[in-house]
Order: sequence, then C-alpha cells, then structure tokens
Amino acid sequence: KQWYQRRVRGRSTLSLLGCLALAELGRHGFLRPEWLPEVVPVLIKALQYDEKRGNLIIGANVRDSACYLSWSFARTFDPDQIAPFVQDIASALILATLFDKLVGVRRAASAAFQ
Repeated sequence: KQWYQRRVRGRSTLSLLGCLALAELGRHGFLRPEWLPEVVPVLIKALQYDEKRGNLIIGANVRDSACYLSWSFARTFDPDQIAPFVQDIASALILATLFDKLVGVRRAASAAFQ
C-alpha cells in the first residue's frame, strides 16, 4: 500500500488528508525538490480522482486539495526545479479547469494554473 492511499470499507482510495498535508508542506517550504518525482504522480492521480459509491460520486474534495497542492508547487519551487513536471501538471490542470463536474474545482484548477 502506498503512503498516499488508505483503505475504506475494503477499497483503496486516494486520501484527501494526504493531499492537504503535501500542500501544506509545500506551502511552508518543507517539501524537498528531490521528492517531486514521487509527489507529482500523486498530484496527477488526485486531479483525476473520482469514485462512485452507490448513488454518490465522491472525490471533489481530493481534486480540490490537489489544485491547492499544484498552487503551492508554483509558489515554493524555482522554475528550473519544477520544469520537468510542468507539462504533466499543466495538462491535468487544464483538463480539470475545462471538464470537472463541480464549478468550485474548475475555479481552483484555473487559479492554480495561473
């Protein structure tokens, strides 16, 4: 099991708290540049997270916290440190900005992209 996942009712889900913790670490400058190869795939996965449980579709809070994480990347790291990951992050943010179901997530992705 990965450090960013947890088990809920026998299913593995992406953790909202994991994304928020990473975002706060990044915002305060505690997220190290050498961790980016491990963190960026988690960010991409969280920006696309959507899980159906019965009649409900959950995951908006995870996608919103992933937008906050990408926003914190832009303010924490130098452009040359994040340059290898910019294309993947930008693509995921544009998809969230254009096609997410919830307007709040679309706005958060748009703000993170700017």
